[in-house]
Amino acid sequence: MTETIFQQVGGLGVTSSLIRQAGDDGLVFKHHQDCAPILEQNRREALAYDPAPERRSGGWRKVASIPYPVMLRLEAAGIVYRGKVLDEKAFLRFLSDSDVRGLRTDNGKRLA
Repeated sequence: MTETIFQQVGGLGVTSSLIRQAGDDGLVFKHHQDCAPILEQNRREALAYDPAPERRSGGWRKVASIPYPVMLRLEAAGIVYRGKVLDEKAFLRFLSDSDVRGLRTDNGKRLA
C-alpha cells in the first residue's frame, strides 16, 4: 500500500506527490502531467512547420515542447539542468529518437 503524504498541482498542470511505499522507510517524489494538450499542440505546429522563418532568424527555430516530467528525466540523466542543455549531443540524439517524435514541433528531421 502507498501513502500520499503531500500532493500539489502546479501552474503547468503538473501534479507532484510525496509518497511512502508500504514496508519502505524512504520517500519518493512522483510527478504527473497530462501531456495530451502538449502533444496535440506539437502536432499542430509540426503540420504548420515552415523552414523559411528559420532562415530569417539566424538559424534558430523551435524544435520541441517538452513536458516537465520528461525534463526531470533528462535532468536525472545529466543531459539538462534547470532547463539548460549540458550535453548537446545527447539532447539532440534524444530529440531525434522516433519514440519521442510527438515532442517535436518541426519536420522531425534528425538533429544529431
